[in-house]
Amino acid sequence: MTSPSHEEAEDLVRRLRRAGLPPDLSPTPSAPPGYRDMVEIARGGQGVVFRAIQDSTGRVVAIKMLGDLEGGAWRRFAREIEIVATLDHPNIVTIFDSGFDGGRRYLVMDHIDGRRLDEAASTMSRVEALSLFVEVCRAVSHAHQRGIIHRDLKPSNILVDDEGAPHLLDFGLARRLDASGSIEHTATGSVAGTLAWMSPEQALGQPADVRSDVYALGVMLYQICTGRLPDPCEGPMLEVLQRLAHETPPAPSTIVAIDDELETIIRTAMAREPDRRYQTARELAEDIERLMANLPILAKGEHPWYLLRKAVARHRVPIAVALLFVVVLFASSIAMTVLYANQKRLGTLADDRAALAQERYDQVRDLASTFIEEIDPIIRRLPGAAETRHRLVETSLEYLEGLRAAAGDDVTLLIDVARGYAAIGNTLNARHESSLGDPEGARRSLEQAVALFERALTLDPDHPDLHDPAHVAWAALGDLHRDAARPQDALEAYEHAF
Repeated sequence: MTSPSHEEAEDLVRRLRRAGLPPDLSPTPSAPPGYRDMVEIARGGQGVVFRAIQDSTGRVVAIKMLGDLEGGAWRRFAREIEIVATLDHPNIVTIFDSGFDGGRRYLVMDHIDGRRLDEAASTMSRVEALSLFVEVCRAVSHAHQRGIIHRDLKPSNILVDDEGAPHLLDFGLARRLDASGSIEHTATGSVAGTLAWMSPEQALGQPADVRSDVYALGVMLYQICTGRLPDPCEGPMLEVLQRLAHETPPAPSTIVAIDDELETIIRTAMAREPDRRYQTARELAEDIERLMANLPILAKGEHPWYLLRKAVARHRVPIAVALLFVVVLFASSIAMTVLYANQKRLGTLADDRAALAQERYDQVRDLASTFIEEIDPIIRRLPGAAETRHRLVETSLEYLEGLRAAAGDDVTLLIDVARGYAAIGNTLNARHESSLGDPEGARRSLEQAVALFERALTLDPDHPDLHDPAHVAWAALGDLHRDAARPQDALEAYEHAF
């Protein structure tokens, strides 16, 4: 194979430059004045990065060196110098020198001897990785507060040093925000950023703002938690851009086991519509901190049972106080449910009150299943909680008895109450981990459950929410009889179940 001619080589360099690849600077160019011992460490779309020694201080620095730049590339280079000079944050690299030497422009910045964000996070625990990510969000927020959006956030632009501190770099695509909060001087229809971390609005060539960076942060959090990208960005460019702009990526929980609140945080950060995302990187950071502190996250809303679950889980509310709250709430709920059911049967609800009454009635039904099925599993994990759980079971049984009496022929309420009895039966059943070890109480509750399921089955045999929980309750009752050496009773229960 013959070597290319000088003209062919120059043409290759021009075509590479137009393709966004750095020109070949080998052999290693001489170091700019005041620096020595340059060694190439990285190549990117805008230039080649070298490690070098600063003569005056002896410290190791990174020098980004560019060849002959065309107009657009030079403007990006100059903008990066200008932008980073306005930022002062421990997790953002500092540019402390720039110049022109030997026909090449260069800038000198902190040298970070570290790993990219995703590689570093993969060796950490979930809590450590989330804490690291919060620091990244804080650095991005610092830039946003100074009117700068990065537009190219990705793991390779965030290096984590040996002490576990992240460093945000490469502001070559960054832009300043105008008075409206969008970026200045963007050509209509232009696309900027790296595909896999690009927001839908960037993929469509629409104006970007700080929420575009929030989306990229969400993609990185998705990547940290699942080990993969939401979209691998394979295929023709136009198809990839259409997917990024219009398709919802797979939920993280379809890839790995993940806390539902963490998944909610990721999905909120990656919402297709900017108005549905966290509005700032700071909001995202604060919600992750709430999650780690077992506090209610903003993205989840403030449903009262959600707030109670969080209060119990973090031990901030004494269990006795929580129990008192539950008792009072149950008492008022029973009264309201009985009143509603009676008035509904008598047809005495006025039209303007019917909708509100239905809403309150639905909330009471939700309380029945939520408390029994969600609050008790949290409490059972607390040390020394057996006495409290016994009292909660007693209170719950009183509550369910009131609802059972009020249910009448309301199939939906009958099913809800039956599920409540079944849940208490499982709590008391010695077969279950952390049970209260009361098989006789478990039998009574399960018998109440199956009796209510049978009544509901008689009233509405095709109800969509009836059959699965009824089968499970009958099977649990069969297991209970089998463990108590009552084979005939067990057989009858299993026949009902299957």
